[in-house]
Amino acid sequence: YGVMAVKEIALGFTMGYIVLMVTAILRFAGSIIGMQIGFSFVQVADPSSNQSLGLISEFFQLAGTLIFLVINGHLIMFNAFYKSFALIPPAKATIDGGIMQEIIAHSNMLFICGLQISMPVIAIILMGDVALGIISRTVPKMNIFQLSFAVKIVIGMVLIVKLFPILSDIIKYLLKISLDKSEILIRAVGALIQSGGAI
Repeated sequence: YGVMAVKEIALGFTMGYIVLMVTAILRFAGSIIGMQIGFSFVQVADPSSNQSLGLISEFFQLAGTLIFLVINGHLIMFNAFYKSFALIPPAKATIDGGIMQEIIAHSNMLFICGLQISMPVIAIILMGDVALGIISRTVPKMNIFQLSFAVKIVIGMVLIVKLFPILSDIIKYLLKISLDKSEILIRAVGALIQSGGAI
């Protein structure tokens, strides 16, 4: 019974990990954006993970959670949970090296998608830094260091407002990928059981 329980817990954690990757992507993107615009110094406590997050990371995470509920992502997860019992009988979960490689490959989304979400902000902030550098060379008496903080915050907030309308589409796309990957995992484990594979 202990081995059966461990198998079921491992399968449940794997499915949850794949879906929670979306939240991790949004946190990562938010931390990069917050660092670029100077909000990394302000930290808020996140009760769900018992960690301190930046304001932008927390904002992106809350937006992702709300959109997940609005598009009935929780119902889709319950459906995937039901399918897991239909395709994988209790205590029959079997995972091989190929499935583990798929899970590890899925983890690459954390860095790739996080950078893709934050890249527009990084690029524009970089151009702003170049412009401020040119101004500091042409007008040496101007205090560019103090001005840069205010300019980065204003540019960053404007970019976040511009990014927010398409953020819902990004989150929907990431959730679709994660849910599809979760279903592929369930079907792969079910096929492995039928073929008589072993852990």
